[in-house]
Amino acid sequence: GGGGGGGGGGSKGGEESKAKSSSKTRGLGGKENTDEKNQQQQRLLSLSEVHKLAAKDRAIMDLGQRAFVSFVRAYKEHELAYTMMFSMLPFAGIASGYGLLFFPRMPDIKHFKIEFKPPLNIKARDIKYKDKNREKQRLKNMQARREKNEQERKAREALEAERQRKKRKEKPKRRRKRVHQEIKSEWEELQREVNMMKKLKKGKMSKKDFLKAVGEEAEDDDDVYTDK
Repeated sequence: GGGGGGGGGGSKGGEESKAKSSSKTRGLGGKENTDEKNQQQQRLLSLSEVHKLAAKDRAIMDLGQRAFVSFVRAYKEHELAYTMMFSMLPFAGIASGYGLLFFPRMPDIKHFKIEFKPPLNIKARDIKYKDKNREKQRLKNMQARREKNEQERKAREALEAERQRKKRKEKPKRRRKRVHQEIKSEWEELQREVNMMKKLKKGKMSKKDFLKAVGEEAEDDDDVYTDK
């Protein structure tokens, strides 16, 4: 009888011990979840501060853009590319982690569908350098690009108007010959762009030279968001 009572007491004590252990475990789990939430909130606050700093000084924004571009290129050109799947990278998430305000235009990833949501409602051209000299030069460059683009646009329109005028005066036979020549020229131009793209990917040509060669120079100061 005494042994049975002792066994019952032991059983009851064991249940109490398990309950305390379970309660303690739940408490630890709850603490871990709280810590994780706090860390996540801290990261978001840190990114928010970076966004504010970048919006106030273009130099900080530039640094983030270049750091992101360098990371993407390094990852793509890694020797163990077969284990480090470039196409599987969460590009938008990485850009957010770098505190970017805008997603950079890069030939390396332009064929991927990337959905990046800018964290602030602000235009790139409105972000200024705190350094007055750099800001003055930026505005000067923007104005020069605008004037150049306007001149090139007018020149293209004039050429197209002249081409249409000549086209209306052409005889059918000459027109067929001209169309054939235009198709040939377009094909040759396409081949030229393909060859330049290959040079760009191999690093034998800079992005700036490529854009200039294909007539796609960025307007305003959007070229900051390319991988120069």
